[in-house]
Parts: sequence; structure tokens; C-alpha cells
Amino acid sequence: MNTVFQVLTGLVIFQILFISIFLFTSKKGRRISNFLLAFFFLSLGCGMLDYFLLISGFFDENTQYAFILNSLVIFHAPLLLLYTQSLTKSYFRLKSVYLLHTLPFVVIIFLLIVFYYSQSVERQEWTIDGVREGKDVVNIMISVIGLIYELGYLLAVKIRIRKYRQLIKEQFSNIDKINLNWLNFLVNVFLISFVACVIANILRHSQEGFLNEGAIIVGLIGLLVFINMVLFKGLHQNDVFLGAARKASYETIAE
Repeated sequence: MNTVFQVLTGLVIFQILFISIFLFTSKKGRRISNFLLAFFFLSLGCGMLDYFLLISGFFDENTQYAFILNSLVIFHAPLLLLYTQSLTKSYFRLKSVYLLHTLPFVVIIFLLIVFYYSQSVERQEWTIDGVREGKDVVNIMISVIGLIYELGYLLAVKIRIRKYRQLIKEQFSNIDKINLNWLNFLVNVFLISFVACVIANILRHSQEGFLNEGAIIVGLIGLLVFINMVLFKGLHQNDVFLGAARKASYETIAE
């Protein structure tokens, strides 16, 4: 189990770094779109690395570093929404109002400071054990809240794509078609990965040890499928990251 977990985790983290570096250095398309997608993948990678360190026992000796990386995972949902907006708006710009998306992160950091980082080492170790096992009520509630949070953003993304499809129905340029197909592909494949992670969480919160181990594998495979399908799509159709400028004739409707 440990070997399989380490290999799969290594593959996931390596591929996330690969695709993120590619997006950061890409000269094609909108840089802001590329950056948003890169940070989306990095946020997933932070959570994966944090979980790897948790399972491997690193935090048992370094309790002060636990959950820092994992708290960054919360950004992947709003980043996906902002990325979608960047491809469906001709003049998309980051605005100060988008900082509202960081409020859940601020709340999480506050709660971690109060209920974890300010506690004794013994209490921190107890918390780490509880998270690793995933069987206490608090962890289950956190998983449920996280599920609802992510579903809300995914719903917003799907609504945005649907409006975009209706908007460009009469003015369907090749660029619009590329962006629409790519967004549909990205979100639908991510939904498959999301379902796999939900199943993994359900198994992890069970009382059976072998199901807990199986949950880890299911979640990792879901992420691997998502990342590899995105890479495959990008390698065979490099215009998927295009996000090129469109005419402003229907921009006001898209707002």
C-alpha cells in the first residue's frame, strides 16, 4: 500500500508541476488565463503534498507545519470559476471584488490558529491522528461543508458556460468554439475526478481500515485521470489554452 501510494502521489505531484510550469511559461493566449489555470493546478498539488506528508508521518515530528498547504486547496474552486470567466469575457480583468473569494481561506486560517496552532504539541498530535483516521465527527462535518462549497462553485461554472453557449449561438467564431469545447471538457473531466474524490472521502470516513486505504487509491486515480486527460487534450490540441480576444459586441451581455 505504501509503495503504491508513494508512486501515485509522486506521479500526481510531478504532473501538476509540469502542467503548471508549462502554463506559467506559455507564450500563447491570455497570460491571465494561463496563470489562473496554473494556480488552479498548484492548489490541488498543495493539498496532495500536504496529504502525502500527513500519511507518511512527517507531521508527527513537525506538527507546526501541518495543514498549511492543505488550506490552499480551497482556492481551486474559485480559481476554476475565474478561469472560466477569463475565457468567456473579452475584457476580463482581475478586480478587487474577487478578493471576496479569499474569505473562506481567511476563516480557515483563523480557525487553525485558534484550534490548532495555539494548542499544545500533544493536542496537535491528537488532531493530526484524528485527521489521518478521518473517523471523528468534526472531520466528517468538514468534508460535508467542503463538498457543498465545491458544488456551489461547480454549479456557478456550469451556469457561466451555459450562458456563454447561449450568448455566442448566433456569433459562433472558431475561437469561441475552441474556448467552449475546452471549458466543457475541463469541467466535465474535473467533475469525474470530483466524484472519485467524493467516493474516496466516503470510504475514508468508514470504520474499515482496508476501505480507508482503498479511498486513498481511488482519490489518487481520480486526480491522475483528470490531469492526464487535460495533458492529452493540451498536447493534441494546443489551442485549448488560447483564450484569444474576441469582439466586444456581446461583452456587455456576458457580464
